[in-house]
Amino acid sequence: MAQSGVVSKTLDLISSFGLDTNKRKNRDCDDEPRRKRRREMVFSSTVEMPAALRQRIEAMGGTDVQLVTQKQLQESDRNKNHGRLLIPTKKLMNDFATEEEAELMMQEEVDRRRRRRIGMQVAIIDAALRESVIGLKLWKIGSGHNYCLASRWNSFAEQNSLESGDYIQLWSFRSNNNAFIVNDHSLCFALVKLDISEGIFNFI
Repeated sequence: MAQSGVVSKTLDLISSFGLDTNKRKNRDCDDEPRRKRRREMVFSSTVEMPAALRQRIEAMGGTDVQLVTQKQLQESDRNKNHGRLLIPTKKLMNDFATEEEAELMMQEEVDRRRRRRIGMQVAIIDAALRESVIGLKLWKIGSGHNYCLASRWNSFAEQNSLESGDYIQLWSFRSNNNAFIVNDHSLCFALVKLDISEGIFNFI
């Protein structure tokens, strides 16, 4: 599924904030012994959104529903000290952010002589149809650029019994219902844990 042009525009915005967007140079394969390729589990199909969740989104006045990513939670995603869900832009199935939202996600403030990324607040619902508010930020980590569901991620993950190794699906949508709009932002998310017994994976 092709990503929209917003991803490249977002990376242009990151560059304008003084961040290095150059990728690391590939190492010369002749300088290293070849390593045996590890078999990895990958998605062979996309799981449809649960009907009850889709109906809830429709009741919220939700539009432009699109799958953001399917991923396996890493240890870092459940590390309470990190307190964030990492969403690499290079692994997006659909980019969800407007240029204005990307700028908001990169906003910073100086707190006690430290620069702190503020980001923006968005609504999120889970498979149990519970609604909450969570932080959304845009970071450069290593050589890549990543969205992060940050503030209150730990409590959301605990409430949904999310653990390292679980497979999740993250959807985005827009709400025109004022009851679900956070700080005038119509961007919302829905997150569900996938059942791996559904046979949606292949080994490569």
